[in-house]
Amino acid sequence: MCSFLVSSWLLTNLTYVNFFMRPRGPDLTTRIHLHNFTFVHNLLHMTGERIPQPFVSDDQQVVVLYNGEIYNFRSLWPDSASDGEALLPLYLRQGHLFPRLLDGEFALALLDFRQRQAVISTDIFSTKPLWFSTYQGFHVASYQSALVRMGVPRGEVRMVDPNTIIVFDLDSGTIQKRALHEFDLRQFKEDSQDFQAAFASAVQKRVQYAIHPMFIGLSSGYDSGAIHVALVQERTGHFAYTVFSTEDMKILQERIAWAGNWTETNVIVLSGPDLEREAQRLAEQCEPFHYRASRGQEFLVSEDPASSGLSFIMQEVRRRGILVYLSGTGADEIISDYGHGGKKIFPHSNFGGFFPDDLRELFPWEAFFLGTQRDYLMKEELVAGVHGVEARYPFLDRMVVQEFLWLSPTVKNAKYKAPVHDWLERYNYPFRSGEKVGFNAMHNVQWHEEKSQVYTSFAKPDPKADQEWPLCVEAAKHSEALAEREWALAKREAELQATEDQLNDQAQRLQEAWRQISGQAQAVQQLKQQLESVTEAQLRFAALRLLPLQHMAQRPFRALKDPLAARETGEADASMDFDTGHPKWSGVEVVTCVSGGRYVNVMDYPVFHLMRASTPLPVHNVCENHEWDGMYMRLRFYRDFLETHLSSSRRSSRERRSERLFLVSDGMDVIFNDLTSIAGATSAATDAEGASRLIVERYEAIVAGSSVEVVFSSERLCGWGGGHICSEEDDARYPPAPTESKYLNAGGYLGPAAALLRILRWVLARTDTREEGGEALRWKTTAQDAAGGETDQYFFKMYFWEHPESVTLDYHQSIFGNFVEVEGKPCHDGWRPRCSMQPCCTVSDSFRQLQQVFYGNYRVDGCALWRQNTLPITWHGNGAGKWLWLLSLEELSRSCPFIANLTVQRYPVQPILDLFDRFDRSRVQIQQILRPCPNSSDAFAVVQTLLRDDRWARGTMLEGEEVQAAEVEVQEEEA
Repeated sequence: MCSFLVSSWLLTNLTYVNFFMRPRGPDLTTRIHLHNFTFVHNLLHMTGERIPQPFVSDDQQVVVLYNGEIYNFRSLWPDSASDGEALLPLYLRQGHLFPRLLDGEFALALLDFRQRQAVISTDIFSTKPLWFSTYQGFHVASYQSALVRMGVPRGEVRMVDPNTIIVFDLDSGTIQKRALHEFDLRQFKEDSQDFQAAFASAVQKRVQYAIHPMFIGLSSGYDSGAIHVALVQERTGHFAYTVFSTEDMKILQERIAWAGNWTETNVIVLSGPDLEREAQRLAEQCEPFHYRASRGQEFLVSEDPASSGLSFIMQEVRRRGILVYLSGTGADEIISDYGHGGKKIFPHSNFGGFFPDDLRELFPWEAFFLGTQRDYLMKEELVAGVHGVEARYPFLDRMVVQEFLWLSPTVKNAKYKAPVHDWLERYNYPFRSGEKVGFNAMHNVQWHEEKSQVYTSFAKPDPKADQEWPLCVEAAKHSEALAEREWALAKREAELQATEDQLNDQAQRLQEAWRQISGQAQAVQQLKQQLESVTEAQLRFAALRLLPLQHMAQRPFRALKDPLAARETGEADASMDFDTGHPKWSGVEVVTCVSGGRYVNVMDYPVFHLMRASTPLPVHNVCENHEWDGMYMRLRFYRDFLETHLSSSRRSSRERRSERLFLVSDGMDVIFNDLTSIAGATSAATDAEGASRLIVERYEAIVAGSSVEVVFSSERLCGWGGGHICSEEDDARYPPAPTESKYLNAGGYLGPAAALLRILRWVLARTDTREEGGEALRWKTTAQDAAGGETDQYFFKMYFWEHPESVTLDYHQSIFGNFVEVEGKPCHDGWRPRCSMQPCCTVSDSFRQLQQVFYGNYRVDGCALWRQNTLPITWHGNGAGKWLWLLSLEELSRSCPFIANLTVQRYPVQPILDLFDRFDRSRVQIQQILRPCPNSSDAFAVVQTLLRDDRWARGTMLEGEEVQAAEVEVQEEEA
């Protein structure tokens, strides 16, 4: 665990640049300047003699820096005193492909000034982070933050890909990439004995040269247990730390007894304050890195509760001088893919853990090198890096992975994590077969306790006689301290000489930098004035918009929901007891899925609140208290809701003579129309009955006594999932339509519970298998710009095409209004959407045509939005219709009291009040300036003087002595 930086720039702010990297190498920081490059290294001494970096050739033409451990360094270069010393001679003998010979976990950068090239590389799986940039030079660092803090734009910094050697030409700036290793994808071994031998060797090589004690994070699962077995079988004393969360304590107790004196086991019961302290520590000291493989919104490693739990363990072991961490990371990604037999245990599984007869069909799967492999390696590295603890990964050993790939599909698929299962079973090690145990640091936290509790078993492990660290820790520390002082004195002497040579050069650079900064400061001041002017203009516009909103919000109106805003717990509305009197349909209820709906705003509009408040019908938000987990999440929750409804209806002794219709709608960009102008004339006892009768009437008009049970929303554009447009084959599968709205949109559909449930089960079954169509179907169901990664829209279209007898579309948009508008002209930018007419182009997303499109087709009447002479039940502002939806909300907020009321509640009023407070203060200050003037002509003269002053033009008020000086200037001009 070290860190380093190489840059063609001269660094003058190393403390700031090195802030996040420094804890990875707390033993020593070295900086040299050679050939106009800066080299910085932070050392954590782990193997062999304590030798500072960088390593420099005798002629000072080749420089190498590295982080990690090389386990085969003695076989590569027997004369090496440490693993890092083998790199320089190995390069001089083998050339730029020398990383292929390294067995270990590493990141390195080598610069050869004779050949004018740089070589950067990591191990096969990039266990050690490495970033680079070619922005105005060449830069490499262990952490992205170091390059960004130097001044390299974040978008110009890239992470080195796994399994890659990069060769950079220092003169031309060209980059060449070479593969580090190629795995053999044959599957021919019929038992796991070779895998087990490779795994035992992988663990042994990671501890054989360690001069510090080691520990494992022992859970009740497979992976840490496998490392535990290997250490005990090698008779290697070690420490184990377990967080009491979701672990099976019976299994843990059996494992502690099984290991005996070879393991000191510590069970931690986390306290709430300790967990919060670690979260704060990570927020301040952990390198910022976003998880990229998780479904839904990205979040930082430091925000993961699991990181806080791991950080508490790291600070404990660091305090005790235990600096080597053997991690089980990588086993889930390679050996099980978070699944087994095709069944995904977690959503981010790539293929459900079922290995095909030909590995080339899926190799490399996403998580083999990237995905959760990259995310969870970064979590281990960044959290360990905060505490200066080195993480090592035996499951990512090259031979361990190769031996697993060589196993036949029969062996791989025989049971969950088959070779690890065999390894544990071989030594009668306690484990629960077939179960994946996840780590949840938030579970079983003692929030009322100030301090965490640590319970220890076998506090003094009995290591092998030739293992010195448990017996000689203090002596080793003393010896290291003396060696550090001797080295520091020698280094200081060399640094003083080098510093003297650099000072003159730095002075010249500082003078040039000062001239540049002065010019930049002037430009920044001008930009600041422009931004302040723009900000005030925007606030004035917002203030003028706020006033009519406030005026409309104060008008009386009858709320359809009580309370008007969505309930905090997310349950459905209480007004369920109503009946339309229809012989078949007793009423209509709305089902939607908006994760955290009560918090969702689009611009200034609380969109879910508006949707819910705009309809008298009951609204069930089945996703309110659930974190978003991809687009399939809503289908699962819809299915569960309908199954519960049907089950309770069958059991109820008071079951109605007729059943409900359910209107399924996306509540993020939907609003219901005020139907009182149409439904108000009915004899309904409640608003819900009146709205239900109108919906039932329109539903019956569409299905018209046929076998059709479900009506889907329609639109004028054939596409799905954001960027996907229908192919000619897809378009041809649609039947002829009476209107331009001939294409299915899965954002809204209406029907009885049983029929909807049948469709949802069909779609969910297709999303789980995706056997039909292979890669073409996979592409069609992947939304590149969707947070969940995939879209269910195409499967609904498939159901419609295959079941025309039970599904139809709302072609006239009498129920589901859609804002997508098209015209029969080609797009000026070359885009070719698929419409019912050709040529065709969308105009609802063309800003230049919005005014004509909206006001030429739509009109607002109170709380109702008409399109020409049609008043749909709902409006859906998806995709290319989003701008018209927002414009509709703006117009409705000026004429509909409840929309204005909800919008004003979340309007940014405080900045507007602050703006007018500044205006008031300015007026008072002007009055104070004018008060000493004896007559109006003198006052006018003073104001003229102020207006000539540049500070007035910049908005700076003159006070006190400056005012008197202005009056004197007037008197002098009069004289």
